[in-house]
Amino acid sequence: MRRCGPTPALTIFVAYAPTSSYEEGVEAFYVDLEKFYREDHAFYKIIIGDFNAKVGRKKKNPGGTSHRDPRHTME
Repeated sequence: MRRCGPTPALTIFVAYAPTSSYEEGVEAFYVDLEKFYREDHAFYKIIIGDFNAKVGRKKKNPGGTSHRDPRHTME
């Protein structure tokens, strides 16, 4: 992230969260975003972007079901 120009009355932050599943990268992104937000002295601040949010329940078994369909097995 970088800032361009003098401090205006309005600042729009456009941010895209990392798509990796590494917690360190995601945490660093939010730390940087908060730092830029707090350091900016504009009267109005708007944050928009893609934060890779996931809505709904967390899957219990993301690799698929643990039960096999006997019709599709090789024996």
